[in-house]
Amino acid sequence: ISSEPGRGTTVIIYLPANNKIVKDISTSSDDLYGNSTILMVDDEDLILTMGQTVLSEYGYKVLIANNGYLALDILKSKSGKIDLIITDLVMPQMSGRELVEHTIKIAPEVKILYTSGFLRPNNKGIENYLQKPFTSQDLLLKVKQVLSPASTD
Repeated sequence: ISSEPGRGTTVIIYLPANNKIVKDISTSSDDLYGNSTILMVDDEDLILTMGQTVLSEYGYKVLIANNGYLALDILKSKSGKIDLIITDLVMPQMSGRELVEHTIKIAPEVKILYTSGFLRPNNKGIENYLQKPFTSQDLLLKVKQVLSPASTD
């Protein structure tokens, strides 16, 4: 630990090296393809663009909304045709939790995947969760997991 007035404090931690080999259990890219319709809701355009590009390349039909109100309009107009909503938990105007409350009333069969870069939920109401930042493979794996028949909300 070193500290200099006006410059701050620096903490350096040295951890012992581990000689275990970590194997990457990678999933075949063929296993990541799907044909479901996904509504992605986030107030960050970069996340929407990345999600739409990646998921579309793997066969998914992706609709995007940059706020909860637009997402509800899309959901109402496509009722019964959306399989999964991927929503950020923290958004202006309408949070992801509020969006899901409305979604349950309109289309209770739609599966939900929550994302956030700010908080990690610890309550029972949120089981399907993906921490930001996430990679393309993280997104594809989680979407496949949530959409699998054995998955529950």
